[in-house]
Amino acid sequence: MSEVVDRNNLDPDIVRELGRVDVIAKVLADSTRLGLHRSKHKGSGTDFSEYKSYVPGDDLRHLDWKLFARTDKLYVRRFETHANMEVHILVDGSRSMAWRWQEHVNKLEYAINLAAAMGELYLQQQDQVALSTWDAEGFDHLPASSKVQQVERMASRLEALEGAEGGGLLELVSRTVELKRMKGPILLFSDLEDDAEEVERALDHLAGLEEDVIVFQILDQFEVELPFKNLTHLEDVETGQAFPVHYASLREEHSKRVEEFFGHWRSLCQKRGMVHLDLHTGMNYLDVLLDVMESLEEKG
Repeated sequence: MSEVVDRNNLDPDIVRELGRVDVIAKVLADSTRLGLHRSKHKGSGTDFSEYKSYVPGDDLRHLDWKLFARTDKLYVRRFETHANMEVHILVDGSRSMAWRWQEHVNKLEYAINLAAAMGELYLQQQDQVALSTWDAEGFDHLPASSKVQQVERMASRLEALEGAEGGGLLELVSRTVELKRMKGPILLFSDLEDDAEEVERALDHLAGLEEDVIVFQILDQFEVELPFKNLTHLEDVETGQAFPVHYASLREEHSKRVEEFFGHWRSLCQKRGMVHLDLHTGMNYLDVLLDVMESLEEKG
């Protein structure tokens, strides 16, 4: 990969051309790590331990140039890695997640790619990663592992997901909670378009673990942004009668409702000590992943 990340190539409709989820995860994770290295946040989940003399092959980013100026010798900083975590990734395959506008990336596909990329990022730092899903086949769980093959296993499970009738978010969360054995963050990918009481119960289950929880609430881009430009009339599908509309007012009212929907769940998540991200399927993957990873570095 070139040193400069071309963020335009990481737009969802372009990334889907890569095909396989494991390939997408690798590309997104590598792009994210490169982006983080070039940003103001240089942390890597490690603590400084000691200096060692530089030898060819050492990471040049760890060279201490101030020490070189004083000693005229090259030293690299060594780090002590934090204790590995058990990361749980949850992907909601409810039917609403599979809805799409025309041929654009849908919510489930967007969630799958983000989830796989996050899994790759955690595995690259030797954390154990587990995957739980719920879809037309019901609940499925891939036990935690830090082996390099885990990304391929995750990709296989994720690629097989099909939107299910009804919603299974509560079952997805409650059964994952029962299986969780070690400390570590939980990443939930869902549109939260389920029965409101069941969603709240699911969030309560997660809050009860007293872990770091990130809720990736994903809507379709064209649920968030009206797909029509300069709309003047709407047609009744039953009668065929056309009604005039004021597009600017319609767009403003729609934006208000979307923000109320996001805001409702954002508030409930924050009250439970969770991080809530409101996303849509047109958002650049790199922008989202960089925001998430930089937030985790600042927190950690």
